[in-house]
Amino acid sequence: MKKRWLWAVLILVIVGVVVWLSYPNLANLAIKKQVRATIEGLQTDLLEDGKLHVIVVGSGSPATDPFRVQSCLAIIADNDFLLFDTGGASAYRLDNLRLPAQNLTTVFFTHLHSDHIADLPLVANLGWRHGRKNTLNVYGPIGTESVVNGFNQAFTPDLTFRSDNTKSLTAPVEVAFPVGHDIPTPNETERVPVYEGPSGLRVSAFLVDHRPVKPAFGYQIEYKGRKIVISGDTRRCENVARHAQNADILIHEAYNKRLVDRMLTLTSDAKKNKAYGELLTKEARQVQHYHTSPVEAAGIAAEAKVHTLVFTHVIPPLGNRVARFLVTEPFFMAGVKDRFHGEVILAEDGTHLALDPK
Repeated sequence: MKKRWLWAVLILVIVGVVVWLSYPNLANLAIKKQVRATIEGLQTDLLEDGKLHVIVVGSGSPATDPFRVQSCLAIIADNDFLLFDTGGASAYRLDNLRLPAQNLTTVFFTHLHSDHIADLPLVANLGWRHGRKNTLNVYGPIGTESVVNGFNQAFTPDLTFRSDNTKSLTAPVEVAFPVGHDIPTPNETERVPVYEGPSGLRVSAFLVDHRPVKPAFGYQIEYKGRKIVISGDTRRCENVARHAQNADILIHEAYNKRLVDRMLTLTSDAKKNKAYGELLTKEARQVQHYHTSPVEAAGIAAEAKVHTLVFTHVIPPLGNRVARFLVTEPFFMAGVKDRFHGEVILAEDGTHLALDPK
């Protein structure tokens, strides 16, 4: 027994010495692997594979959620890279997903709530620092140009400092500043063309009902026989069904009012931070009227005869994977399949759908 113990100690000593002597090489290997993953992991192949890519960058809402950043959706096809909304932390998630920010050409705002626009300066900054050579255009409802100008004013010191430090590496500092454009407000039922890319990718805007936010837009994207519709934030709105007719994908916000109310009822007796809790309760109940429940969105998808319904802007936060699987996701999705019989996806950050041209 003693002999075995001595052999075990000897083996551990030998292993320790080998690891200690090999440590510099092991460290270099780990560093090399990390750097190569950063460089080679960039998904530039999405720009050239001929598919229409739909990537949910941020699936969250204003509510704090450690698993979701705020609203942001990427559309990529044939060297055309568009973003719809740039909510808080979307620049972080964009980089984390290794999407090629330097190829981003255009951003569209659905409306001017902070959880849909707050990260625009960081998104623009990221793409410019990573090699963007052309101006980033930003389209949205009336007020967009003013908002973008305000962001640019606030970020002038930062961009000037960065440009002074990297003049030989980046495009001129003027390229770092996005340019805002106000989309003329469409009539109640019309859809107005906003963008057409070099590969034929087309974007048009239509009105949705997010009052008191006016105007608020949904968007229709068309590409080589495919159609995608984004609801933006809205209460149940017939215009979404109108413009989503026979769409391949409808990406719709989802606020589960019954689940929110149940959570609030079950925590109404909380003693700590009571004033804060009461404020959150009042706010949660106040904003329900201008959002759409999952079942209501399912009804819109059924009416429009879409193929796939994707829920995003998810309220309330659903917790970690275990909580979602066992409790919150079944509650969140209850009744959806009764209204819509197509494919339903509850989006997460990074949810990726790819469509071949027809």
